Amino acid sequence: MQENHAEWLIVPSRRQRTQDTLLILVGVFFFLSALSVGWMLWVLLITIASGALWYSFRRTAPVLIGYGSEGWWIYHEEQRQPLRFRGGSIRRRELLVLVWGFWPWQVIRVRPDSFVNPERFRHLKYALYGEV
Repeated sequence: MQENHAEWLIVPSRRQRTQDTLLILVGVFFFLSALSVGWMLWVLLITIASGALWYSFRRTAPVLIGYGSEGWWIYHEEQRQPLRFRGGSIRRRELLVLVWGFWPWQVIRVRPDSFVNPERFRHLKYALYGEV
């Protein structure tokens, strides 16, 4: 799959994964320290922390989205499917959250480090919103 001006190959952002992991760890720590019931909860904390660290360092597949004559599309589950962004999508200076489905995993988080060249991030924002 070769990129052209209407396709964007989005790799997972290391910065986003680090923030997600820290949020999970801090949330679990505060939840369990507020309960302070016993050693079983600390075992649970260590298990969840291990899962969060695994999540942070696991390899996830890049996402390919594009825009053509039929509109936006995503290459998902080995086929090209039409893509329609839903409410809840967020546009910030260095973050795009593109909600394309009902389920929580049907979200694409895009940061400038999701591309080899940060200029591609600006091109995607321009294609989506018409401004940079």
